[in-house]
Amino acid sequence: MRLTKFQSNFNHRLKFGETDPNFADYLALLDWVNENHCRMQAAVCGKRIYVSGGQKFDGYSRGVFSYDPVGDVWKDAPSLMYPRSNHNMAAVGDRLYVVGGNIEDSYGFPVPVSAVEMIEPSTMSSWTTCNAQISIREAGVAVLDSKIYIVGGINGHHYYADSVQVYLSDDDRFECFDSKVRPGMHGRACCLLVVPRYI
Repeated sequence: MRLTKFQSNFNHRLKFGETDPNFADYLALLDWVNENHCRMQAAVCGKRIYVSGGQKFDGYSRGVFSYDPVGDVWKDAPSLMYPRSNHNMAAVGDRLYVVGGNIEDSYGFPVPVSAVEMIEPSTMSSWTTCNAQISIREAGVAVLDSKIYIVGGINGHHYYADSVQVYLSDDDRFECFDSKVRPGMHGRACCLLVVPRYI
């Protein structure tokens, strides 16, 4: 049994590896990362893992890479239209979406990236911007049906958000979910728990 592992450590060095519990192997998988890199995002679409954006010592990245776990092969994917880090990446069906995030100004102050980008890797050769926009960073993300739920985070005014915002991918628009989250909740750890209903 193999576990694919992401590790982004405090000195901003990105490492990808595979751990085989039976043999305690730790194999470096990335030949394409040779610089310090952090705050990127990843999502599974089709049979590949996609990694986007992030921050390097020389600035913010538009780069996107994909990994084929069957063939153990990394390759370049089409670059984002806007550099960003602290963003969210999610797959809805065959489409990948990148939402929110930020860059920094010359003083190191976060500047929101509000454009939502989308690509369908199997049919499209470049990312496109959606009509909807949102200013959020360091939020949690989860997908249910064709909706992307953006939970908490830090808004465009640099305050902790207490809302759950829902991107309706079929309609290309955001709406605010009725429920609130605890103020100060941010970070990208978020998941769905589907509870069965009994009649």
